[in-house]
Amino acid sequence: MEQPVVAVVRSSGHYRGVLDTLRFIEDQIEKDIKGKKKILIKPNFVTTSNQLAATHVDAVKAVLDVISKYH
Repeated sequence: MEQPVVAVVRSSGHYRGVLDTLRFIEDQIEKDIKGKKKILIKPNFVTTSNQLAATHVDAVKAVLDVISKYH
């Protein structure tokens, strides 16, 4: 079993922060999704009235940009 990886980055925005963080594990992402027919991304879009209760759309865009390179 692999050890969990934790990355912390300083960023001025959601997109750049998520993108920079995912770069620490991009090799693992590529290995895990290569050849998969479907990939499920489950953001929290539970409310529009309380922004803190939902995943920021720029964070989702960063995740999709990273995985789209390998799928």
